[in-house]
Amino acid sequence: MVAVRATIVFLSVSSVMFMLPPSLARAAGPCDCDHLITADTPSANGVDMGVQPGESVCVQGGAREFLRLYDFIGAEDGVIEIRNCEGQVDISNDDRGYGLTVDGSSFFRVTGTGDDEHEYGFKIRASKDGPDYSASGVVVAGLSTDYELDHFEVYETGFAGFNL
Repeated sequence: MVAVRATIVFLSVSSVMFMLPPSLARAAGPCDCDHLITADTPSANGVDMGVQPGESVCVQGGAREFLRLYDFIGAEDGVIEIRNCEGQVDISNDDRGYGLTVDGSSFFRVTGTGDDEHEYGFKIRASKDGPDYSASGVVVAGLSTDYELDHFEVYETGFAGFNL
């Protein structure tokens, strides 16, 4: 088994749509974020959640098969921070082409620094391997631009750890 452990910062230019009900917006409690994506939520749309430039979005820790993020639109002077909270976000699957995806988003940072108990707040495994396609752990696409990714552990991917 090969594990990739790195702090990675990318600025890049590079869609499928799932909707998250606005009822999941506005978090309270220990996460201290403007918005919360709960552990049982497979996909979230920043526009539908009402996320504005400069706001924070917490991804609740725990096990999940995948997480798809869409349309988190920040600004140069108001980057949206998406971070883990209440533990490590543990994404693992054998049958998909991805673990974490971000599409149609700009001026955002996904960081695994939201819980001091975990050096890597996002742990991602997507092990599907051919013949039709192989998996990437983290995929940023759909014309996403101006972003940072840090404090991830990505391992056992069928193709690539990061596909940006």
